[in-house]
This record gives sequence, C-alpha cells and structure tokens, in this order.
Amino acid sequence: MESLLLVSLTALWITLLLTLAVLLRVVRWVHAREAERLGQIAGNPELRLNSPAPEFQAGDLSGRTVRLSDFRGAPAAFVFVSPFCSTCLIEIPKLVALAPQAREADGTALVLVSDAGARETRTWLDQLQAREGLRLEELTVLIPLTGASFLADYNPKGHLPYFCLLDGESRVQARSLLIHPEWSRVRRLWERTPRLAPWMNVHGPGGGERTSPR
Repeated sequence: MESLLLVSLTALWITLLLTLAVLLRVVRWVHAREAERLGQIAGNPELRLNSPAPEFQAGDLSGRTVRLSDFRGAPAAFVFVSPFCSTCLIEIPKLVALAPQAREADGTALVLVSDAGARETRTWLDQLQAREGLRLEELTVLIPLTGASFLADYNPKGHLPYFCLLDGESRVQARSLLIHPEWSRVRRLWERTPRLAPWMNVHGPGGGERTSPR
C-alpha cells in the first residue's frame, strides 16, 4: 500500500514538473514574440509635424465609408482607443465632455478610432454609455477597414490612448499619448480659448464651414 502511494506521489510530481516546464517554454516563447514585435515597431516613425497626413479609408458605425477628405476644411483630432484598453475607459468620458468645447473653440472634430470591429466596438460603447450616461453622439467613431494601413500610418507604435491632431488642410499639428504634456496643451486650448488657434482654419478653400461626418 505504501509503495503504491509512493509511486502515485512520484508520478504526480513528475507530471507537475513536466507541466511547469511546458508552461515555462510557452511563457518564454510569448515574451520572445512580444520583444520581437516591440523591436519591429520601435523603429516605425510617428507622423512628422506639419507634414500632410496620409490618406485613409475607414467605416463608421453605420457602415458608411469615411475618408480623410471628409475632414478637410476643419481641424480633426483622431483619438486611437481599444475595448481592451483600461485607460481608454477612463479617457472616453473626458473626451465626450471635451468634444463640444473643441468644436466651439476652433471647429475641431473629436474622432474615436477603435482597433476592434464594428460590432465589438458598438457593444463596448453601448455598455459604456449605459454605465456612464454618456452622450456618445458628440463623437465620430471610426473602424479601420480590414487590410487598410490607417492604424499603422497614424499610430505606428500602437500606443493607446493616442491622438493625432490635423489642421484644416490635413497637416499634422500634434500627436502623442493622452498622458503626455502635448495632449494637455491641446486640451487646454479648447477648454480655455474660445477662439481659433493660429494654425487652425474652420473654413475650406471656398470659405464654407465644414461639418464633420457623423
């Protein structure tokens, strides 16, 4: 009886050691792949300031295709978020409150860009709206099309939440994580300055005011 118990315990320990060895190999493999991914994106440059923003195509939550040209003629701030980003949950209510201030200050449209699909993004935002009582209609929401380079072009390092501010001629004016001072500077401009910023023009080439897509 004792020998049988000893054999069983020995087998159990061997099984546990083998399981731990396998888990360790998996963890090392995951870490290696993540290090490789970070190494690949570390060299990807952010968009240059004052350079023309690259063209993009994305879908909104109604399925309509939206292009960069739809925003030309007035400033637009693209804020990159994800349903899997805990910081994004904290920032979205602030963005909803900021959106009308930005629009009134200098005509800037605040645009959420989700890295998830339309259905998943809609479910996430609906749950957030119900829980926080938000008016998400204040924000335009875009979903990059499958295979499109929107995310890679505008947020090459994959930082979240991250913003890219374009002027009325679709030139890059600022970009950073939302925790960086650059975002605080831009946000204060909207909160405290009810007039046009020097580089921003809410009128298109023909002098008409542009209405951001919804």
